[in-house]
Amino acid sequence: MQRLVLAVVTAAALSAQVSLSELNFCPTPTGRPARVSAPDFYPSHVPRGTDLVKVTLNAPEAVCNDGSPAIMYVRRAAAGARDSMGPVDNKWIIHNQEGGACNDYAQCLERWCGTGFYDASKMSSKYAPATMGGAGIFSRTASNEFGNYNQVYVYYCSSDLWIGRKTDSVLSDGNRSFKAQFKGARIIDAVFDALRTGLNDAQGRPLLPPLDNATHVYYTGSSAGSAGTRMNADRVGAIFRARMPNAVYAALTDAGINGNSDGVSLLAIGDPNDPYTVQQTAMHAKMTQAWDAQYDASCLQLNATRPWICSDSVFVTQNHVTTPIFNRTDLLDSNKIKDFETTTLYKTRAEFARASHDEMTQFTRMRELSPERAQMTKSPGAYAPNCGVHITLDSNTFFSKHVTLNGTRLSFYDVLWNWVSANGGPTIALTAKPPATPADPPYDAECSSAAPATPALVTVNSASFDRTQPIAPDSIASVFGTNLAPELRAAATVPLPLDLLGTTVGVRDRNGVRRGARLIAVSPGQINFIVPAGLAAGTATIGAQNGGDETFLATVELAAVAPGLYSANAQGRGVAAAVWLAVSASGVRTSGLLFDPATLAPAPVDLSGGDVYLTLFGTGLRGASAVQATIGGTGVPVLGFAAQPEFAGLDQVNLGPIPRSLAGRANAEISLTANGVRANAVTVSFR
Repeated sequence: MQRLVLAVVTAAALSAQVSLSELNFCPTPTGRPARVSAPDFYPSHVPRGTDLVKVTLNAPEAVCNDGSPAIMYVRRAAAGARDSMGPVDNKWIIHNQEGGACNDYAQCLERWCGTGFYDASKMSSKYAPATMGGAGIFSRTASNEFGNYNQVYVYYCSSDLWIGRKTDSVLSDGNRSFKAQFKGARIIDAVFDALRTGLNDAQGRPLLPPLDNATHVYYTGSSAGSAGTRMNADRVGAIFRARMPNAVYAALTDAGINGNSDGVSLLAIGDPNDPYTVQQTAMHAKMTQAWDAQYDASCLQLNATRPWICSDSVFVTQNHVTTPIFNRTDLLDSNKIKDFETTTLYKTRAEFARASHDEMTQFTRMRELSPERAQMTKSPGAYAPNCGVHITLDSNTFFSKHVTLNGTRLSFYDVLWNWVSANGGPTIALTAKPPATPADPPYDAECSSAAPATPALVTVNSASFDRTQPIAPDSIASVFGTNLAPELRAAATVPLPLDLLGTTVGVRDRNGVRRGARLIAVSPGQINFIVPAGLAAGTATIGAQNGGDETFLATVELAAVAPGLYSANAQGRGVAAAVWLAVSASGVRTSGLLFDPATLAPAPVDLSGGDVYLTLFGTGLRGASAVQATIGGTGVPVLGFAAQPEFAGLDQVNLGPIPRSLAGRANAEISLTANGVRANAVTVSFR
């Protein structure tokens, strides 16, 4: 009877699914989404500006995960403009935005609630601004031949790689559940339908000419949008060619042709013991169940006994896409490489990069190797740098980050325009295949726009700010530079995240071991992070990457012990950021700060009321075996030192009792050494 009651209760709970907009059980204090990113920064990744204006799609199935209407941003071709091939009035860029995906309860709950990298802005249109700026291929500058085209930027809010068709998909953990709409494929259909006869604004003024008059349509996408463009390219192309048989139609994609683990085990694809087969079969089941995914039709037809392989966008692209296509993929794509140990079967970053080179090479040979090569009318174009940059098509790194080919440095833009315009320039530019060793290969020197220079960083102990001193593993460090993050954002989760607003930090020690750093806070000029534990002492490289995929590098010395003490003014000097504790002869305890929190001026400590103890806060101390301290030149007992249990990277040192001979001393210097290494001096005042 008890089991029956439990079963009934569970069934009732699961039947009462809520929509995302009604969901109130986020793992946050309010049960609602913890954050929604500002609309001008990643994850929503809509640049601030007024270049393109928002248009709402009114097709009933063109909806975001939360049921809000799908949107796109548009800009009409510049009047009378030309590119090097002729007038651009009827040339188009139609772009699928990037933004990850989710296909189960845990992933989608984290995404909606904003407790991971993404947030509700990628599952809804209600947070999107009225206008956006144009960058990368959308930048209307003299150096960008695409810039004056009709532009359509389709906002990503379906979390399904643009291939979903599912209404009221129920996602459950067995206890709670919610409903989401996965309508990416239907949004694409609605976009092309809405554009057919032209668009006007609310006042009847023309926003775009009729797509049915197009002479050239370039269907583009980045990251998840790249997967969506590749998976939909032939389906959309068939519709497009039926309407405009004489127009040029091609897919221009950014990211996605990295190593996908096929062949790593040396077992045949489809072998039940092949890890790639197991992994991709499971992924296909989830995509089909959650999204009702629309896979490439010819892939399903030619792989009737293994339809699961049609969920692998790399396989589909190389074997079944017949649309003229260009792809740019970075061999050490930062988004792919950061978790390749858990998402791929490769053992080292070098293995991953080499496999990515192999996949891109196969991509360039599609007209020789594809089962559907007879239907292809143009050889693919390709660009593969080794720069650690995820996407560039809709950012201004589109014009930088180079590959050197026969002595000539070429950007993504250079090679793409060569392919589009057939001007005789190189249409394939792959960097050299990295060697198998070292296991963590460096980026190519050509990766910066002014190779080999890269933007400078300064990395310091976050307490002392002394750039002449080393930093310690498992301590808090600060890195200073420019354009490090789009805005100020502090971490709101425990454990601390590996990225904030798309900004990441990695530390590579002298042995080549690289670990991602947990982030405390990011801002345009400063990042506070935890130096990863377990790194070897000696010269290390700090790498920071912002949400716009710009890479910054610096070197710093690592040491097992590198003490720093925090000051109230956060400048590494002046009155200590510390607390005092007084214990009277009768055992009464009182405590306070060493400074006035309103003015940060010293707050003198009374030494007449009993034994007084100080607790100092610092970082880089926990690895020490011995700590000594003096105040105003007088030795002070060190009662203990250890990692502070509440805050990652923070250490504390307890001193006392303080000698009464220090009474009346103002701004007495606290001198502390750990394993003989001296920390920055801070002060305390007594009365």
